[in-house]
Amino acid sequence: MQAHGYVTPESFTHGASEQRVRWFKAGYDKGALEACDTFAATRL
Repeated sequence: MQAHGYVTPESFTHGASEQRVRWFKAGYDKGALEACDTFAATRL
């Protein structure tokens, strides 16, 4: 796919890098896989 020079976050299939880092840290800090449950989250 050719770059267009702009970012389209709605096309991200695994979230933006900030979101991925936030969810990783949530699970790491709590030490539980359940802390990373994005399906039960009210805010992604």
